[in-house]
Amino acid sequence: SAVMVQGMKNFLFHWKQRNYGDENEGSSVSGAASSLNTYCQSTFESLTKSNKTHSSSGVLEDSSKLRRSLESFVYGQAYQTILKGIESSLERQKNNDVSDALFTMTPQQFENRLEELQFVQPSHLEIACLHDDDDGAITELLASPIKDLISMDAYYSPYEKLQSILSVYQGVNASLSSALNKGNSGNASVLPSADDVLPTMILICIKAKPRTLLQNLVFIEQFALPEYLRGEAGYAYTNLYGAVQFLQDLKLDDDGHSTDGLSISREELKKNLANSRKRMESDTAGNAGQSTKEHRNPLVEGTGRAADFEFKISAQDVHAAHARGETVDIDWAAAQQKRQPQEPPTSCTTAGHHASPLPEGFRRSYTFLNAQPADIRVSDLSQLLQEYQMLVQVTEDLLAERATRIAAERKHKEMNQQQALGEKLLLESTE
Repeated sequence: SAVMVQGMKNFLFHWKQRNYGDENEGSSVSGAASSLNTYCQSTFESLTKSNKTHSSSGVLEDSSKLRRSLESFVYGQAYQTILKGIESSLERQKNNDVSDALFTMTPQQFENRLEELQFVQPSHLEIACLHDDDDGAITELLASPIKDLISMDAYYSPYEKLQSILSVYQGVNASLSSALNKGNSGNASVLPSADDVLPTMILICIKAKPRTLLQNLVFIEQFALPEYLRGEAGYAYTNLYGAVQFLQDLKLDDDGHSTDGLSISREELKKNLANSRKRMESDTAGNAGQSTKEHRNPLVEGTGRAADFEFKISAQDVHAAHARGETVDIDWAAAQQKRQPQEPPTSCTTAGHHASPLPEGFRRSYTFLNAQPADIRVSDLSQLLQEYQMLVQVTEDLLAERATRIAAERKHKEMNQQQALGEKLLLESTE
């Protein structure tokens, strides 16, 4: 109902005002998780009562879908505030200001660690069924779980992110099974063991280089309901968490004196680390002065696909796909993007252009849709303000059009009711 929608807006507006991540203000990330989960539970109970789903035969399934949809909406609205609080909490670890920190590295330090370890091969992790990736075969074999790990950023609720991790875990098992049973002509297939799964999860993290993996794991740890962490999804999360702990606990010094956890000689480790750090310095120098908008899209980075992929898919396209029962994921977005004509935007001021109900110059191309606050430069403010003003104008025009249509429909309905009432009174007076 309208009252419930307005209640959601009010709750989220006031909830976002808190400085989550700053425990000095009594607004910890755990406090944010408690308030959001409590609100989702109470709202879910209100929705189930109002919809009276208890009498249907598919009560449990319908209720679960309703709960997932509600969480997806609420967390979608609150996610940027949550992410900011988590990043603030992780950054405070630099000063050892967090007593119960989940990780000892900051996101930037972990990102650098993954870059340092790009030389790691299956043999370094003692994955017996996988050969070293000299020709790209291993990267191709692990392409599906790599893509699933990167795509975790496309989801906002704890349940959805856990399902993404489960897809990673299942993809790892499928890839290992394929490698183990390659050329196996027998009927009995060989299943991968836990001794191979965890090292392969580590290799997936290195290959994928997810930029917000620590934030996502903290988010799940703090916000996921206990029942979400049970079963196979919880086991998959534990494996991924173990892989991250392994990577951050590696002791890598300049002299290559520590090879704990890696099957590699000190000389080879020292050489590979030097090469990796030299490449990182070169990349940093090469990227200096470049616009953050020119950086690779994190959703396709490391998948072997075009790095300059820009999504131009409207919300209407997504809703229509859901209505058709399609699975909306990165593959769907890539296919949708290919079907769209890649035409340069045309000016609406061209002579002879027909009148349009939309404002002059309006186009459905949003430059900063996937940008983070840190990505915005001072030089971007003019374009950002222009797009914001255009969207506000379009929104106001659409709302005014909707209000006019509703008023006209209400007036038409009242006239019909008055006419029917008059006819009824006329009939009664003639009897």
